[in-house]
Amino acid sequence: SWAVRTCARAPPTTTRHAAGAGRSSLRERFMPPLAIDCGSGGTRVFRLLDAIVEGLPWPDGEKAPVLSHILASADGRAAFAAAVSKLPSDDIFVGATAGVRHALDSGAASPADIEALRTLLPAGASLELLSPLDEARFELAALRRQRPGCSAAMLSMGGKSMQLGSEGRLVSLPFAMHLGHDLLKASPIHRS
Repeated sequence: SWAVRTCARAPPTTTRHAAGAGRSSLRERFMPPLAIDCGSGGTRVFRLLDAIVEGLPWPDGEKAPVLSHILASADGRAAFAAAVSKLPSDDIFVGATAGVRHALDSGAASPADIEALRTLLPAGASLELLSPLDEARFELAALRRQRPGCSAAMLSMGGKSMQLGSEGRLVSLPFAMHLGHDLLKASPIHRS
């Protein structure tokens, strides 16, 4: 992610989930000690300590799986849940992003696969399929968490989507690395 920061000591803002009433604030939802970011190109584990975000290795030294690639497999879901149970916390947020949204849209995975994984996760772990704008909200919130009191803007390009965020504005675009690569491969210019 690329981030632009200005530390003009902007007042803290409270952002509510787009669904509004009945949902907890983004700040409340973003406070578990561990967060797992399941992107289209990989899965990353982060420990959240005050204003510090620390990357952690996947359990047992294994390479973390790409959730969208293993979601449709019962064995893949079981292995993912078993690894999550080995993480050093009983309060874990698992956020699935554009890669899983794409797997659902293409039929490579189903809502039943997501529910099956939810039932396998240890108590205290929650799995949420993030909307494109929620993905942008979480990324901007993570940046602000690392820079409390600062006004911030960000541009984050993942494998399946790109998020832009600044004070009061969020955008998520369905253009990113994998789509750009596929377009370039299909281009007559690339073939010559």
